[in-house]
Amino acid sequence: MMKKPLLMLHTPSINKIDNITQVVFLTDVLSVLQALKNDKLRQLQQALYNIKSLTTVIQWIPSHCGVWGNEQADKLAKYGAEQQQEENPVCFTEMTTIIKSLFNIRDWNLLPDTVAAAPTLEEFRARLASVPWTQILRTGHNRLNQHLHKVMKVVPSPMCPCGEAEQDTAHLLQSCKIHQALRDKIWHSETPLKEKLYGPVDALQKTIRFVEETGIQV
Repeated sequence: MMKKPLLMLHTPSINKIDNITQVVFLTDVLSVLQALKNDKLRQLQQALYNIKSLTTVIQWIPSHCGVWGNEQADKLAKYGAEQQQEENPVCFTEMTTIIKSLFNIRDWNLLPDTVAAAPTLEEFRARLASVPWTQILRTGHNRLNQHLHKVMKVVPSPMCPCGEAEQDTAHLLQSCKIHQALRDKIWHSETPLKEKLYGPVDALQKTIRFVEETGIQV
């Protein structure tokens, strides 16, 4: 069922405005204009009739066309849809905390004409410092090279210093040879990534200890 267009809600108040001779309605809902053209939306036609004394223009505007911030959102959405979708059971509270922490980092992207530059690597790291490490590692929104390169675009390469793979959470915790001795010291046997990130408190404490001793800022 088509929702009631905003135009229908405002035509009564338009008539009450003095010294107005013309009005322009902008909409990104093409179906409304098509319905009006095909005489399928009687209520909308009646609303327009109520302001027949005015010069009225109804203009369709493609919602994301030509709007820089929206076009970037479309690109990111497409990029996300193309990536492998892994199980990532992050609870609502954790995700809310991370989104709030990251929002101010990325909102510069929405208004490029009013902001001089993207946040620096130091600014990005400072903002993430207030988010618990386990949450950062789980979501992938962290200060490891893969995210800093592909999403934040503040480092030249996604590769780990070991040179064998991109530096992400799984690589750091499971396979980076630079930290193999420390990994063996903390986990005396093969430990699944899921346990390191979503296990009981003692398992998470080991993960935090490992990250602390690597000296890597996540």
